[in-house]
Order: sequence, then structure tokens, then C-alpha cells
Amino acid sequence: MRTTVILGATLGLLLVGGCKKGVGLELDMEPPPATVEESQRFSGRVRGVEASLTLNGKPVPLREGRFELTQPLQEGANVLTFALSARPEAGAAPEQKTERFEVKRVDQATFAAEHFYTGSGSLKSLSRRSSGGGLLSDEAEVTLKVDELHGVHFEELSREKRQVRGSLPMELRLSVGQGRARVSVKPEQGPVASAEAAPGAPATLSATAELRLKKYSVRLEALDGQPAKDVELVVSY
Repeated sequence: MRTTVILGATLGLLLVGGCKKGVGLELDMEPPPATVEESQRFSGRVRGVEASLTLNGKPVPLREGRFELTQPLQEGANVLTFALSARPEAGAAPEQKTERFEVKRVDQATFAAEHFYTGSGSLKSLSRRSSGGGLLSDEAEVTLKVDELHGVHFEELSREKRQVRGSLPMELRLSVGQGRARVSVKPEQGPVASAEAAPGAPATLSATAELRLKKYSVRLEALDGQPAKDVELVVSY
């Protein structure tokens, strides 16, 4: 969950002619609502003159307006508050902007039971190619190519023209050109199966997906608080 508070006299400067100006905080990628990780990585940039930034009251170093940090997470709910103070331009009065996020750290079993199908994100320049899966075909394949992956994307699969019942075995291959990404599948029973890919280190995964709402879902997510670029996912099932 995200909350934004802006204090100052020049709020109208945030968007002028489609270009962002004034005081602002831009994360490369927002944190997930729930995670099994012990820490959350943040990176991004600030806008404004004489800017200073804190996270939960602790100063965040800025270098030419950019920042990177890793925040430890405790079990349960974690409230993460960024507070930015800056001038929209030289000589102007300082403004304050607050961005508040809540990230819940859970164990693997809780994540699988309650949070696997949660999360949001966006895809930049998506192409999808499908083959097989018809009445006379026992196999199908989907190839997903994305220039830039932010957050979480769910790729939903079905066996067209064939009766859908029970779980579905599949083979997955994931590669990225920049950043890291994870592909995951939730079975009917047992832990979530997942694999992570990095540049030069593609991942493969053999797993079985549960049937949910007459679809089979593959979870694809960018890691490390940054978008994953040049992503290719191939699912054979």
C-alpha cells in the first residue's frame, strides 16, 4: 500500500506540459505488498534543489539526485516512510513530500496460501507468440518477450478446445538482459516452485501449476527493486 503527502506552496509545478518538475521522489520500482525476503532494496531519484531524503527518519545518501539502499524487514507489517525536503527551484521556499509504503514479510507457506496471486506491475513493449494447444495437439508453447518488466505480471494459460481439469505440468525458460527476474508456479499442494534469472544466467523450471478459475497462472516478477529488461519467458505445457 502506498500513501503520498505533499506539503508546500507550488504543488502545481509537479506536472507542467506533461513534464515532471518541482519537488518529487521517483522510485525505479515500488516494493511489493508482501514478500518472503528478509530485506527490500530501493533505488530511484529525487527532484528539487538542495534536496535531503530520509527513510524512517534515517538520512539516505544522494549522489547527483540518485539513491540506492537496502532496508531490513521484520516479520509482519513494515511501514517504510520516505521524507523528502527540497526547493522546487533556487530561491524558492522548501517543500516536503512524504511517500509511505507498507510491506508485509511472511513465511513461504503464508505467501503461497495468501499472497501468491497478489501484486501488480507493468510491461513495456510486450510481444506474445503461441503455438499448439489445439484440438489435435497434446502440447502448447507460449513465448513472451518484454522490453521492460516492472513489478509482477501474471501470464494466464489455458488448453484451448480441450477439457480443462486438474493440475498442469509445464517447462519454463527465463532469460533477462539486465536486472534479475523470478518465475514461479503454484501447485495444488506443496511449496511454490520458482527459479531466478540474471544476465548471462538463464533459468529453467519444471513445475506443475494448479487450476484456478479455469486458468493456469505463471508469476513473473522483477527483483532487487529495479525493472528487469530484455525479458524472455518460454512456457511449454
